[in-house]
Amino acid sequence: LKAMKIKYNFDKVDFVDDIFTCHRDWLKEFLQAYKKEINLPFKCITHPHFMNDEIAVQLKEAGCYAVALGVQSTNESYKMKVLKRYESNEKVKEATSALKKTNISVILQHIVGLPDETEQDLIEAANFYIELKPTRLECYTLAYFPATEIVDIALAKGEIDQQILKSINTGGENMYFDGGSIREIHKQRQARSFSHLLSMVTFIPRPISRMFVKTGLWKYFYLIPNSFITLAEVGIVLLTREHRAINYMKYYIKNCSSLILKMTKRVNYVATGLKN
Repeated sequence: LKAMKIKYNFDKVDFVDDIFTCHRDWLKEFLQAYKKEINLPFKCITHPHFMNDEIAVQLKEAGCYAVALGVQSTNESYKMKVLKRYESNEKVKEATSALKKTNISVILQHIVGLPDETEQDLIEAANFYIELKPTRLECYTLAYFPATEIVDIALAKGEIDQQILKSINTGGENMYFDGGSIREIHKQRQARSFSHLLSMVTFIPRPISRMFVKTGLWKYFYLIPNSFITLAEVGIVLLTREHRAINYMKYYIKNCSSLILKMTKRVNYVATGLKN
């Protein structure tokens, strides 16, 4: 990191280790050295089991501005049996609370489109997140990977057939950020509606969020243009000063501006040629 900082002069760090805080002694030693030698804002990812008040304070003192926690499902029995995740919802609450106390942005991650998932599962998840109200909620669509147990479960449940299995095994599936492995139109709409709901939960008042869920209005959120959700998320980014997302915004603005400039020059060149 010291060498990279000198070479590239970056101003933020993003640790992508999925369980960054799992080794307590190492973490304490590393954070002390990081603060002394690097001293830049950073974001990390970890598991709810490896987060408490003490760890949150250590992260904050070292310059951490955001932590992402994987939740994936709030159906505890399903999560243990299918996803092999053994943290309770109460533990997720405790981890979120610890981070909020230190004013670290909390990013919770959820997976939609799981085998045998019900509408009631989504409703219960929505109510759980409404009460927690993290800084951001990231909703990803399940994407199957070859030779994994969840593929066998989906096959047994009739969620996928042999043709889809062939697509999975040959790398033909969409990734989690591009629609994943959901094929049925009504499930695609349900996934999109739920994703939009979770995006909105973070910035609208709890009573309105609860009303959306209770009345079932959320099921029609697939009709909301993605541009509206994107604008809302941009607002959240600006309010929370989420460094990584701001960098993405700067990158896309720069590249879009460059593209528009090139297109303008090309149009002017063609127009000039036509006149001559």
